[in-house]
Amino acid sequence: MKGVPGSYKPKVMVRLTTTSEQTGKVVSQQTKEVGVLSAEGEYHVGFWLTNTGCEPLHLTARLPGAMSAKFISRLSAENEHV
Repeated sequence: MKGVPGSYKPKVMVRLTTTSEQTGKVVSQQTKEVGVLSAEGEYHVGFWLTNTGCEPLHLTARLPGAMSAKFISRLSAENEHV
């Protein structure tokens, strides 16, 4: 995520939804709080995907809530496929 360097907003969350590409069923939903953005204005959120086996997965990250959109200017994934 990218935003204003050094900024922090309490209760800004990232929600990761993992679905099976084969069945479309939700395999996992996880939510984590965003911390203070670095001097470069970046924050990296890590998620563990447990018990997912070897099937292809689709990952969707969202920033729930209106304040998140104002705080974070960019949400990206370096690798689209895991």
